[in-house]
Amino acid sequence: MNPFEESLQENIGFEKIYNVVAKIKRDRMQERNTIEEVLRLSAERGYIVFYRNGEDNNVLSDIVVAHPTSIAMIRTWPYVLIMDTTYKTNKYNMPLLKCVGMTPTGKNFTVATAFMCNEQATTYRWVEYQKLEVLKTRWRTRPDFLHYLFSTWLNPFAHKFCRVWTSQVLHFGVETTNRAESEHSVLKLWLSTCHSDLDTVLLNIDSLIQAQVT
Repeated sequence: MNPFEESLQENIGFEKIYNVVAKIKRDRMQERNTIEEVLRLSAERGYIVFYRNGEDNNVLSDIVVAHPTSIAMIRTWPYVLIMDTTYKTNKYNMPLLKCVGMTPTGKNFTVATAFMCNEQATTYRWVEYQKLEVLKTRWRTRPDFLHYLFSTWLNPFAHKFCRVWTSQVLHFGVETTNRAESEHSVLKLWLSTCHSDLDTVLLNIDSLIQAQVT
């Protein structure tokens, strides 16, 4: 540490910085709890949000958020859609599932993000159902497309999604989750810590999406 840094630390101190950051967050939340703040921030930014509470309590267990610009992008480039889970993104240790799309120039973009209570099959099924609801919401003016999607692909073959089927569709060479895994690394650079509240994680995800689409 050079003399300037030592002087700066003595005059300011990391504790003072943490106190200022904490005060800014308290002023922003205005006595709302974390989940209320997540829902407020999502609504303020126009996100599509789905969530559910635990079966034996009234505590939020899973939440899916999708940015409107991301939904517009996946409508334009729906050919590649990758999903993968990462960990150590929040202080509640909730697994974070990212849904990633790809532009014609090979760039990644975030389609939707889910915080899940666990990685059981029922939780994944619920998350996938909500993502289908997002798709149906945005394509409700194209019932012919939705009918084709569900009658030709999802209903008959949803339980058989594997390489024997993916090799028959246009995927531009994307056959692994490497793109989604690289997005996890980018997200964690934005987060900088694994001890944040969900509202702080959401703000960082929103900043990452803005950087992707601008």
